[in-house]
Amino acid sequence: LCLGPEFQSGAFLLPWIGAAYLLQTVQTVVEVVLFAKHKTAPLLIVQIAGAVTAVLLYVVLIPRYGAFGAVLSTLGSFTVSVVLAATLGDLVSALRRVHP
Repeated sequence: LCLGPEFQSGAFLLPWIGAAYLLQTVQTVVEVVLFAKHKTAPLLIVQIAGAVTAVLLYVVLIPRYGAFGAVLSTLGSFTVSVVLAATLGDLVSALRRVHP
């Protein structure tokens, strides 16, 4: 509804884009755990893994699916980043300590 007529065809992409950036927000919060534990080196691993995943997915999905492929690639790269950040930050243990 908020898009001009020229952009109406791309409206279906917005929930997917929102989901991708929701994951990026969660990743940012999870990265705070790494900062709090003074484990900043794993952040480089998280960022490199996300970037490599994005490039690979862009190369594979954009030619086949166009803009939707780009959205899926972004969602996939943020998923890899947030899972890796949570794993390296040992988020499960941190949550167990907060909620026994």
